[in-house]
Amino acid sequence: MKINFKSLLAPSLAALLVVGHSNPSAAQEMKVAPLVDGLGDLRKLSKKLVALSGPSAAATVSLVSTGGGGAGSGVIVNEEGLVLTAAHVVAALSDDVIVIFPDG
Repeated sequence: MKINFKSLLAPSLAALLVVGHSNPSAAQEMKVAPLVDGLGDLRKLSKKLVALSGPSAAATVSLVSTGGGGAGSGVIVNEEGLVLTAAHVVAALSDDVIVIFPDG
């Protein structure tokens, strides 16, 4: 799989410029999470994170290059099986990739 990163550069920069200047008040709208105070708070936070990750865990896959040299993870984004992953993962993989689902 060959990816022409140069062809992606201009659209990516344009998107960054648009996003960066589209809503200057967005930073003012962000809320700061309360500080964690002790082990009890950490356990509560851990339970919340586990609950949030449950639905996405079923869609998370491992990607392994059959030719060696690369592995990573991705997430299934539609019913046809399209996998979304990071560019550095794709760059390290060969043309043939094994997709491993959470259930093996």
